[in-house]
Amino acid sequence: MTESERLYDVAGVTFGVKLEAPWSFMHYTEPVAERIKIASAGGIIPVMPTRAGDSEPPRTYVQKRVELPEDYGPHVLDFSQYEPFATDESSKIDFCLTVCNGQPNEFRQAQKEGQVTKLMSETEVLPYYYVYRWKEGTVFEFEGADRKIDSTLFVENGAESGFFWAGEKMRPYSVIFQICFALRIMYTYNSWKYKAILMHSSVIAHNGSAVLFLGTSGTGKSTHSRLWLENIPGAELLNDDNPVLRIEEGKVNAYGTPWSGKTPCYRKANLPVRALVRLHQAPANEVKQVKGLDAFAGVISSASNVKWDKKVMDGVMSIMSQIVMTVKCLSMGCLPDKAAAEICCAETEK
Repeated sequence: MTESERLYDVAGVTFGVKLEAPWSFMHYTEPVAERIKIASAGGIIPVMPTRAGDSEPPRTYVQKRVELPEDYGPHVLDFSQYEPFATDESSKIDFCLTVCNGQPNEFRQAQKEGQVTKLMSETEVLPYYYVYRWKEGTVFEFEGADRKIDSTLFVENGAESGFFWAGEKMRPYSVIFQICFALRIMYTYNSWKYKAILMHSSVIAHNGSAVLFLGTSGTGKSTHSRLWLENIPGAELLNDDNPVLRIEEGKVNAYGTPWSGKTPCYRKANLPVRALVRLHQAPANEVKQVKGLDAFAGVISSASNVKWDKKVMDGVMSIMSQIVMTVKCLSMGCLPDKAAAEICCAETEK
């Protein structure tokens, strides 16, 4: 590896990041390096899940402006949330993302000439994105809240190589936010080969196992995790938005990742899964076990996917089917109160 390249291992999937000049990796100051060290050992850095309406903390391990290095500038990228997953093992690299200089001018010209095919769009949750087929691969255009194209990702067929172009005048913080989205896409293309799935979930570690809370955005996943942390002795946060589930030797394990939504919790740790809990708001706390198709329907929408790629989708569906047949699945209507956490904990331990 060189100064412009890094390798990371997340739940057994190894990927590289290469930066073309003028982009460069940040050099970490002492407090940032200490947080990385703790997280890389699976340790806990005090943080509470960020709920809807909460003020958002910094999303990386650089928590204050005074923690920025002296050479910080407009092309210095903060990858501190990835560093707990850094690896020197280069014999197996599943995919590599190159952060490119300049702009994707060839693709822009092809768009004007009608040489690309639009596959789908997603405009409900930021970053908004549009998906196209072009040449020998797939292109993603990311939009910000102002509905202007911020950046572009090109994934070659096979998803072993990807190329990312940041929009002009984007701030480093915004560039990292969209690089994270690009890496999650490429991870989803590749992880199913290892029976690993990136999930939309908040995860609590408790008594040597993991409990995942699933649900649509705004349901209260982070709120429920917070209730466990406040009321269940021994509960710890493993990840607050995008853990990985991986089937290993017939068992399902939950892994921390560099992606944790608005909550900077990037622990390199994994635990066997005790239960998957699908949450919905209700006037009373009620929980029931679900099996078969009901269980599958309750969790499949929380699995990251690339709907336009049949091979990947077939793999995701197969893995999720195995997961719901292996792990206890619960459906819980809940209030945002202490009793909800206590009832849920008791039911997962049965």
